[in-house]
Amino acid sequence: MNVRPQPPSAVSTPRAVPSLPAVRATRGRRGFTLIEILLAMMVFLAGVTGIYALLSTALGMQREALDLSRATRSAEGVVHQLEQEISRGQHFDASAGTWTDVTAATLPDGTWYAVEFVPETGNEAEGTLLVNVRLARRERDLAGARPVSWVLTPGPTFADAVRAAQARQAPP
Repeated sequence: MNVRPQPPSAVSTPRAVPSLPAVRATRGRRGFTLIEILLAMMVFLAGVTGIYALLSTALGMQREALDLSRATRSAEGVVHQLEQEISRGQHFDASAGTWTDVTAATLPDGTWYAVEFVPETGNEAEGTLLVNVRLARRERDLAGARPVSWVLTPGPTFADAVRAAQARQAPP
């Protein structure tokens, strides 16, 4: 093996040892202080709290939209059933000449409803009929339920209702 002598410039020279204050300055910069860690945790928690609030709000709005959709579908079911019953001559008292309200009834899905016929003077000939529909999950909640107004048009005229009610009450 052939060993070559190294030139004097390539030989490592001892480095200068840093002074004590320089060692302390570099040692303090290696980690995080307690205040920096607490600040980072606060920023992180603020972001997580914001995301949680956003998600809970979105879920609440989704639940509200679903409830509104179900209520609309139920109200449409009530109105459809009511139109069929009116066309068969129900809900009209021919002797008094008035519509009879539905105080409490249920839909096939278990939703309770009440129907109030609102007298509209002057519109009997046109065949429009205004009703207030109340929907609730339980019968006892019907009185406090907010009414939704529907206009049944073209509904039966006053004369049609009288004929249908008389035909229903006539003996066979």
